[in-house]
Amino acid sequence: MSRKKMIYISLFALAGILLIIGVVAYRTDSLSIFPYPVHSAIVLDTYHEEGPVFSKTFCKRTSSAIQFDYTLSNAFLEPFAAVYLYDTSGATFNASSYDLLEVRLHSKKGKRIPITFTLKEKVILAKDTVESVPYGLVVDHFGQDTTYKLRLTDFKIPSWWLRYYKLSEADLETPDFSKVGNFVIGSCQALGPDIPDTILISKIRFIDSNRTLIITISSLLALLLLVGLYLRFSERKKNPAPLQIEYTPLSVSDRQNDEFGKIIDFVAHNYSNPELSLTDVQNGVGINGKAISKLIKENLHISFTDYLNQLRITEVKRLLKETKLPVSDIAYKVGYNNISHFNRVFKNITGITPKGYREED
Repeated sequence: MSRKKMIYISLFALAGILLIIGVVAYRTDSLSIFPYPVHSAIVLDTYHEEGPVFSKTFCKRTSSAIQFDYTLSNAFLEPFAAVYLYDTSGATFNASSYDLLEVRLHSKKGKRIPITFTLKEKVILAKDTVESVPYGLVVDHFGQDTTYKLRLTDFKIPSWWLRYYKLSEADLETPDFSKVGNFVIGSCQALGPDIPDTILISKIRFIDSNRTLIITISSLLALLLLVGLYLRFSERKKNPAPLQIEYTPLSVSDRQNDEFGKIIDFVAHNYSNPELSLTDVQNGVGINGKAISKLIKENLHISFTDYLNQLRITEVKRLLKETKLPVSDIAYKVGYNNISHFNRVFKNITGITPKGYREED
């Protein structure tokens, strides 16, 4: 048997071993939050605004799901309601070895459902001590029973919480998913008041995406394939003459124009992302954040935030005139999660409310 043939057999054997390792190491276990044992210390409850008038809420555990009924009140500018489950014994869930939260739910009318969990993290402030920190994510819902697999790293501390405690994300440590506390499923604020809705939650659990394992095995298999291809074509390998490419220096002004074009193009394709920030643009185009702000200021004479708002509001104005979509749907479509904030921005830029703009001739 030739030496080259022995090498090919060895490569195939290694590939087989890697596949076997992948199958054996692939994780299928999970950490189930719901369903939970009927006689466990976990209980359900609801909450809503405080006041003499508030949103109506009701929850119960059925044979297959958590049923959450709510009707938002019209007595508040931003009404809210939510169902949550927690362990009355004070125990927490250790999700440190998982990277996905799998939630299966069905909302009869809601279109954007907030999902939140808390981490038992003690934050010492000047006059107070916070015992837990919320991490939330809003999912789009399309009126059918849906299973969401959400990356834990995509959950962020809500901006309202940071504003309330006058903190930034940089003030807090890296999330410790070994101490997960409450789970909260919230109401759809875009639904509006006096419209009853029901959310059925049939599964909440932490799972492993096996991403690291898949990437590692795939990379090693790709390496073996490259080695095999190299051996296959090594005997026919030729040394072609080097390709001559004429070098043309790029002027400073041309380079700046090209960078500005990249920035505008990136923002134009990502403005609908409600979390879009200067850091995201920096990561997307590979240009320093200060340089991005400077280029926008020099070319458009406005700040990055003002440019992003003007871009979004321009699209809002088009949708208001050309479609019959509800104002709230349009706001979410272009990147505004908070309706009150959207209304303020729109009026500041146009001098009129979205409804008034739509009704203009």
